[in-house]
Amino acid sequence: MLMAVTYGLQLLVCFSFDVSYAGDAKVVLDSAKHQLQGGLKYFDIIYFLNNPNNIMLLYLDMFFLRVGDLLHISGVDLLSVAGMMLSTIATGLSACLCWEITRSKTLTYILYAICAFLICFNPWCAVPYTDVFSICIPIAVFYRYEINILKGKTGWRRIYLPLLLSVLGILLKPTCIFAGIAILMVELARLIKTPNTMRKLGQIVAVVAGVLVLCVAGLKIEKIGVNYKTDEAYLKPWTHYVMMGLNEKKYGRYYRVDDDYTNSFTSKEDKIAANKKIIQERLEKMGVAGYVSFAGQKTINTYSDGSFAWGIWSKDRNQIVLKELRNVIWIILLISSFANTIVVVVVGAFKKRVYSWGEMAMVFMGAMVWLYLLIFETGARYLYMFAPCYILVGFLGIYKIVSKLCKKEIVDYAKK
Repeated sequence: MLMAVTYGLQLLVCFSFDVSYAGDAKVVLDSAKHQLQGGLKYFDIIYFLNNPNNIMLLYLDMFFLRVGDLLHISGVDLLSVAGMMLSTIATGLSACLCWEITRSKTLTYILYAICAFLICFNPWCAVPYTDVFSICIPIAVFYRYEINILKGKTGWRRIYLPLLLSVLGILLKPTCIFAGIAILMVELARLIKTPNTMRKLGQIVAVVAGVLVLCVAGLKIEKIGVNYKTDEAYLKPWTHYVMMGLNEKKYGRYYRVDDDYTNSFTSKEDKIAANKKIIQERLEKMGVAGYVSFAGQKTINTYSDGSFAWGIWSKDRNQIVLKELRNVIWIILLISSFANTIVVVVVGAFKKRVYSWGEMAMVFMGAMVWLYLLIFETGARYLYMFAPCYILVGFLGIYKIVSKLCKKEIVDYAKK
């Protein structure tokens, strides 16, 4: 009922925002229209050669545009409605996981309200892009994992579904794999404490191999639909994104000059060599102290925006006020999340006590996301899909502090 009310309010509020968008979201949407009208244009093909990770988004756009045509309504509006629904579902999953950990209705409702404000009523939820459509995946992975543990499932039965969700999420957003990796890290930590380690490790390896095969098959099928062919003249190697992540002008955010530089080379080997040269030059120019300062500012720029970079393009007065309020809440939660990460790691390593295995997995994922954005190209928008997890970890950190101050026992699921 609460989610239905939230969704209804979301439809009223978010459609009143100016959600005119450009960039990749518009390019993919235009490509979907071209595909339905007879085939992709030349520049569409070039775009997907540069951005093969958006092919699944192309299919989603085509599906909703086709449904819109059949129902004689706007397919673009349908895409926005779908994005809003997914953000509401992600908020609900976050609240459900909070309930499983705290068993407190009051805390669950408070967490739900915070998530709704930061996620559901953020203009991003109405933009048809992969960050929005994949927002449910990480939190769903951890919720399912926590439920499996509470139900007493063991071995491969505990991890196959969460891991499958994470791996299939790669089709939409490659960084979804971080959730699966985090679960595997937790499982390895659990294996150290349990008998029959080799047998359980074999089960985990078998599950991982199976879902990876499914993922590879999905990627192959996905590319056939748009006649995708690899062309080294357009593909960017991983070194490109490391180079982009070291640009001082934008503090690691997208920089068109770097993009054009990599595209000026035609072979993969030449691109990698050119990127490495620039990487070395930038590191030498900054030095150790300069890089530490750069990394700190890059992290602050990425994590200090509670609007997830929406405010960069929006000049609406109401949205600016809401952005500042979001920033305050978001930064408090991030500080608490950092403190909670230390608590989870220290308590788990030295006191052998774990409040929630799902929480520990979210902590591991948060660390991986931070490291990834520190090394590669960054942007506050990239955090939107992980926001439900960050908010929950930060909220649980505040819960633990308050529980200690009030001398209230914290639920310990390690005994279950």
